[in-house]
Amino acid sequence: MSIAEKIQAKYSNDEDQLRFIFCEDDKIIVTASAGCGKTTAMTGKIAYELAKENISSHKKILALTFSVNAALHIKESLNSVLPEIVDNTFHYVKRVDVANYHTFALRILKKHGYALHENFKKIDNFQIIADTESKISKYVNSADLAVVNTFSSKLKNATLEMKDIETYWQVLAKQLIPNNVITYNGIIVSTIELFKNDTIRTFYQYYYSMIFIDEYQDINLLEYIMISQLFYNNKTVFLGDDIQKIYSFLGAIDNVFVRVKAEGPTTEFEFKHNYRFSGNKDMEDLDSLIRSYAVNYAYNGQNANVYLKEFKSDVAENRFIANGVSTIINHSSSNVAVLVMASWQGNAIVEALNQDNIIFFNALFRDTDPEVDKFYEVAVDEFYKSVHGRATKRDMKVCADKVKERQDEVIGSGDKQFIFSSLYELLLVLFDEASKWRLNTQDRFIEIANILENKGLRHMMEHLEQRVILTTIHSAKGLEWDYIILPGNNSYTFPNKYCCRPCKSSLSCEQGFDYCKFVFSDSMRKKFCEQINLLYVAITRAKKNTFFVVNTGVNQWNHPKQKSCLICLDGLIQKDYNWNEMTT
Repeated sequence: MSIAEKIQAKYSNDEDQLRFIFCEDDKIIVTASAGCGKTTAMTGKIAYELAKENISSHKKILALTFSVNAALHIKESLNSVLPEIVDNTFHYVKRVDVANYHTFALRILKKHGYALHENFKKIDNFQIIADTESKISKYVNSADLAVVNTFSSKLKNATLEMKDIETYWQVLAKQLIPNNVITYNGIIVSTIELFKNDTIRTFYQYYYSMIFIDEYQDINLLEYIMISQLFYNNKTVFLGDDIQKIYSFLGAIDNVFVRVKAEGPTTEFEFKHNYRFSGNKDMEDLDSLIRSYAVNYAYNGQNANVYLKEFKSDVAENRFIANGVSTIINHSSSNVAVLVMASWQGNAIVEALNQDNIIFFNALFRDTDPEVDKFYEVAVDEFYKSVHGRATKRDMKVCADKVKERQDEVIGSGDKQFIFSSLYELLLVLFDEASKWRLNTQDRFIEIANILENKGLRHMMEHLEQRVILTTIHSAKGLEWDYIILPGNNSYTFPNKYCCRPCKSSLSCEQGFDYCKFVFSDSMRKKFCEQINLLYVAITRAKKNTFFVVNTGVNQWNHPKQKSCLICLDGLIQKDYNWNEMTT
């Protein structure tokens, strides 16, 4: 069979994916909702372009994505799909560079950074810190610290200008890089500065004759500026879903796909077949209705069941959640995740699960927790000491043991013990999974180092043996479980106070005794859509069903708690349920 015939056979049940794979246009946008096989289709497109020799032998394809975990998924997909389409898979895989933005930038700096600063020759020994870490004050004066803080603020608000980047670079070049220190933002800024070199920039514009950017809705302005330096005559494919944009608070750009279309002729594809919910009418209807609200900012006449259990006290709500988790794991082989809006919400659920002796993975730590920073500092330190450029099983075992010996350095107080335990377990999972990657020991070393340096262990949750996970909605993005439980569906919780306060003050909702109804005023569109996007991400983590729980008892001021407007939207038919009926 020819390459085209093999692809035709593999993707025969999805005409949208086939049209995308065989498209010869130079600029393509792919919109794909959760569960529509975007990564598999992207792999098919890469295979087709390589096998048809559309990419000359001395050039490469670049595939970029938002997170380390997503980059690993793309690599795994390439390794599993390519053998079905082409022979000599290893030859083709070598011609694809897959990375998240920071990993890509680090690779560029390792090769050419010396042209910016002599110290970049030893970038492997650099300490990488966040702008917000207190230790940055050891290297910069108060004026430069103000530059760093202003830069971070403008990045989060998507208001950065090139002059801001240049000023930030001066702080890096004069204060941090001479001390072998660089920030995460500084990695991108330095690469932007390097791409001012016409020779280097032009080389990469031609070297990557085709560029795929996955999860494009999550790109921030700094990443956008860096990647745009590579666009010239190369083919570009932008993949993502605006409705899954949930990182506005980190500076994700609004209307980023509109920007792409404004820059020139673009071919658009939409993957509509949902493989995750195929045959599951409840989830198909819920998926469709919530997407419609996100797109239209109005009710479209559809209906969907939402399984909602209502209680009058926190104790009853948390007891019900624990009973549900117990029912699921004791009467089936399914797994379940309890997703909360913010870490503090999960504390009472932790107590309820512990009371029932339910084994679960607690991922309620925040990346800004000092214990998290310290764990990664220790893990990176021991990794470079124990694993000398080649990640063998033996050296990874030594590294894990050394990290364990230093747990007292990480734990700040007794109630934070779970942070070390959880991160250490994810470290072990990382090492175990890394031993299965189809990479040589040197490339394996690089990938592990990137995950640790980018604080990416949380994404290893999908490989945990535990069947019960407690985490936030933001942390769950890109992962999936059989069942999802969503507690806390109250006003000021979900939606959060940053949405509810302006909504109520602008009279953008109708308040009942124990519920709230949103009225879709123009002034609330952005804030509401941010919350509806988060709801969409949460419900689509489920393969079988999503269960909502709400407490409409009284609050600390003896006022009744209100049901969230998100579960009172027109078209949502609230259905009571019990665990035995819904999970068998």
